Amino acid sequence: MALVALAIWLSMFAWRRISSLSALTATAATPWVIWALTRSEPFLLFGIALAVLIFWRHRSNIRQLLDGTER
Repeated sequence: MALVALAIWLSMFAWRRISSLSALTATAATPWVIWALTRSEPFLLFGIALAVLIFWRHRSNIRQLLDGTER
């Protein structure tokens, strides 16, 4: 799962050159990757909870991305 997330991060970073956007994209994809690889509902719920927590903690970065002020 980590290798898939890393590949997503690297792809997004190569395209947009914004680390926080790359990390958020990989985070958003993680529950999908978990489901595709495990088909385990407990792991999927953990992945969703983790993604929600990460997005919540990075809401200021998300605001900066939307405003176009992220470095």
